Amino acid sequence: RSIIVLNEPSLAKFQPRLHPDGVQIVNASLISEGLLDGKHRTVYIPVNDIAHELGNVKLANMVALGAWIKATGALPLEAVQEALNRVVSAHYAKLIPVNAKALQAGYDFA
Repeated sequence: RSIIVLNEPSLAKFQPRLHPDGVQIVNASLISEGLLDGKHRTVYIPVNDIAHELGNVKLANMVALGAWIKATGALPLEAVQEALNRVVSAHYAKLIPVNAKALQAGYDFA
């Protein structure tokens, strides 16, 4: 019922498969708005740009996830942020705060 699309090839592949009532999170940093079909509820968000502002473009997926959480209401943002503590290995624990911030940024934008 929803898709997160970070690049044009993925948009071409998955947008036609999206349920009519679905929502799509679309990366405005890399995908032209003219490619959107207009049939679906869309959050058009510059995920790469926001991630870059946060200091690491690799955070783009977390920004997109935050937007998806807001757009779908599937679960509380806080639950996902808290889950980071359980799923991120100790080796990468120092990245939890910036990932939580990226989730929040996407959520706020949406």
